[in-house]
Amino acid sequence: MTTTSTSQARQTGPLLAAGAHADVHEWADSAQEPRVVKIHRGPAQRRSALSEAAILSSLDHPHLVPLLDLAETPTGLGLVLPRLDPLSAEALVREREVITAGEAVTLVVPLLRALVHLERRRFHPGVTLAEGITWDNVLFDARGAPVLTALRPADSIVAVSPLAPVTVGDAARRLVREIVDVTVGGDEASRRLVSRLLLSGASPDELIEAVFGLEEAVPVERPDVGATVPQMISARDPSATRSGASADAETATVPLQSRVRAALVQVRPRVWLTSGVVMASVAIAAVALDGEAGDGPSSGSASSAEETDGAHATSGGDRAPGPSDRAPSASPPPSGPADDDVESTTRLLLAHREECLRSLDADCLTRVDRAGSPLARDDAAAVADPSLLATRPVAVELGEQTNAFDDTVLFDAVLRPGSSRNGNSEPASVLVVRTEAGWRLSDVR
Repeated sequence: MTTTSTSQARQTGPLLAAGAHADVHEWADSAQEPRVVKIHRGPAQRRSALSEAAILSSLDHPHLVPLLDLAETPTGLGLVLPRLDPLSAEALVREREVITAGEAVTLVVPLLRALVHLERRRFHPGVTLAEGITWDNVLFDARGAPVLTALRPADSIVAVSPLAPVTVGDAARRLVREIVDVTVGGDEASRRLVSRLLLSGASPDELIEAVFGLEEAVPVERPDVGATVPQMISARDPSATRSGASADAETATVPLQSRVRAALVQVRPRVWLTSGVVMASVAIAAVALDGEAGDGPSSGSASSAEETDGAHATSGGDRAPGPSDRAPSASPPPSGPADDDVESTTRLLLAHREECLRSLDADCLTRVDRAGSPLARDDAAAVADPSLLATRPVAVELGEQTNAFDDTVLFDAVLRPGSSRNGNSEPASVLVVRTEAGWRLSDVR
């Protein structure tokens, strides 16, 4: 049984890259979307491909490459992935020799967020962090955002081990050190703080906060590679990112995950056990997190105190540039006011949205922005590219209700200084809509 819709192996296109463990070829599909197929090499080719597929199909992060499909090829099972700019971050730095502090923020922070996501989903023991998490495996999508393209499964059959020699923190500190070494400019106090954190073995969350202080994030200047970078698929397109349509995206990935599991059944039982442990760990972690959110106190003050005390351990901890001392937030919106108290609920949604944006947390935004709305689309784009935050209304002060119709309510609002286009307070409006999940922000402008 093949894993593609065709009954026979399909021919691959020209070889694009040859790595230590896999080859990458051009791949044409029926939709003519720009894609590539990654084919592992070695005697355990199929096992390695399925192990990596099990990891990629269970992760959903804008800076981790998504698995689009599995395909049979004449040389073995291939992983179909989106096609990205072929210039890696390592090659870019080598060619330019130095980068600015603002570019370092744009490069480093998304990758650290991806590592935090990997750690929270309990996948890091099954990934060879020493080899896969390198700047040579970081490419750029159509918007210039960095994407980690290689999550090579650990060679050991035992996929989960508390004695893994390389941790997410080790990989994060190595990535930051390599970029800071070639970074010029930036806030001197922040540079010294980053250096101290690297020596003290700081967590990725602490590094994110320190790197943000270097300078305002700016797009990474890349040399012309001679071709237009292809657009990403919907999972990477700001107009249809998961932050705007979380439920639809999760539903769409079910068939692919089912096919991965079906393919894994055909591998010898020992390998199936390995992949099963990895998949089960994700499910257990998700249930545990949901349980903590549901069983915890509904009082806003109690939950806020716990989150502040353990911010770096549970929330991601990254913040927008600047000397702010806000506690980061990646938890569901506080459940304080009743559902019919629209004004109080809207104030909470606005406050939580501000924290989501400042901590660049796409999953957090799905709990405050209405799925499919222009606000969700634009906020997701700002999370994927921090340089866009300056164009978004982040700090919003709610005013009086001006209109209401059925499940839609309009409020006057004010953009606080620092969140407006001219640096002063500006009038604005906020539209909220009642959905099956409760009140959600539909538009802020």
